[in-house]
Amino acid sequence: DLQRSYDLLPTPTASSYLGELSLEKSQYQQAANYFQMAAKSSGTLGIQSRQRLQDIQLQLQPHSFLTVSTSISSSGYLLVRVNNTSPQPMRDIVLSISGSGISKSVGIPSRINPRSAITINTGVIYSEESQQTGYRVVALKASLIE
Repeated sequence: DLQRSYDLLPTPTASSYLGELSLEKSQYQQAANYFQMAAKSSGTLGIQSRQRLQDIQLQLQPHSFLTVSTSISSSGYLLVRVNNTSPQPMRDIVLSISGSGISKSVGIPSRINPRSAITINTGVIYSEESQQTGYRVVALKASLIE
């Protein structure tokens, strides 16, 4: 039994296999714990484990790979610039915009390449009230393109 073997002698290889098994069961946090151990290994196993950790982190915490900033268009609409700081392209990005009595989700239909950014018009009109309270924009979801 792999788990019993790992409990007796935790090796990077066993950690990687247990991480894959946890992923198959959608146990992302447990998988991340196993891959963190395997990522300390050198060579191909370490590289693959670090990649799996990055994939898991993107699913659990997309905001750690996406940065957002806001501005106002010349016609008074709220613009959001989304920057992909990861080394892989992303798609299926969903942002949450809240503030000044507005709460909405906005999907980004196009892909964002690694270390690139796009600016979208949210359709939200920037009002005098929003100048005082501002808007909060957060990435809710994103997927890596493999």
